[in-house]
Amino acid sequence: MSIPLIIIMFVAIATTKSEVLAEKGFWEMMHGSRTDWAMLLGSIFLLIKGGGCWSIDSLTNIPK
Repeated sequence: MSIPLIIIMFVAIATTKSEVLAEKGFWEMMHGSRTDWAMLLGSIFLLIKGGGCWSIDSLTNIPK
């Protein structure tokens, strides 16, 4: 489920921050996209590690 969000965040960074990079420079672009990067890296982490014991999927594995 995190793959669509990863794709969305890559597209969002590429389309909205490329103008800022060209006009104001690298550090202004990085400052303006810190939320985008946090969402992207968080989604990549979830893709690799999964939700763990706090995920809704783990509720189905609880013995009754």
